[in-house]
Amino acid sequence: MKDFGVGTYMAAQKKMLSQSHIDARIIWGFDRRYWQLDAFKKFRWCDESHFATCLQRQARIHRRKGYEARNALSKTQFRLKRQNQSVHVYGVIGWNFKGQLHFYTGSGIGGRLVQADYMTILKEIVAPDWDKDCILIEDNDGPHGTKGKGPNKVKALKDLLGIKWEMNPANSPDLNPIETIWRIIKQRLKSRGVIFEEAVLRRAIQEEWDKITLDEINRAISTMPDRVAALNERNGRPIPY
Repeated sequence: MKDFGVGTYMAAQKKMLSQSHIDARIIWGFDRRYWQLDAFKKFRWCDESHFATCLQRQARIHRRKGYEARNALSKTQFRLKRQNQSVHVYGVIGWNFKGQLHFYTGSGIGGRLVQADYMTILKEIVAPDWDKDCILIEDNDGPHGTKGKGPNKVKALKDLLGIKWEMNPANSPDLNPIETIWRIIKQRLKSRGVIFEEAVLRRAIQEEWDKITLDEINRAISTMPDRVAALNERNGRPIPY
């Protein structure tokens, strides 16, 4: 197979999209089809990420080299989070901005984040560095309080703190540039070899976050117009970002 440019690689992991999610992504992309980079500079993107100690098992596939081939729908793996993820972090990025990395253990089952935990993050991590002219982009996880049209305590706290926010389409990490930053950090952690101790992993994550430059963040954000174009070309289906 090597003679035909086909090798063995780990599958790219994607979330499964229902038709309703695809429809919401189509609308999101259509509304932003004429946006240029300057339109995205007013946003700050946030999300949690999860890291695991020890060796990780991922499905292996045969494909050609290249980013497009890696993200082809027939070469992606739809799966849930791994069970041994033990280090949970929260971060915020924006144009020329990198927030404080926050390690947390949620008070939910298995250390999962709940609304009370997220409210603490908003008050202690997001609000102190908040620019009133910015808009916080969140996903639709329950702790973020973005689901539903009615009021809730998380939305009320954002109003109190002066944090304007918008929700990304459901199951759309490919539309959030902070995922690019998490990917860079995880790739750099792999180069350190297998990490078995949680304390060592936490220090390594912090070190790699500190190494992330504003240029790297700005490059990730500068891909947003291309992401929108790719989303529209694929009619709302996953894009190679």
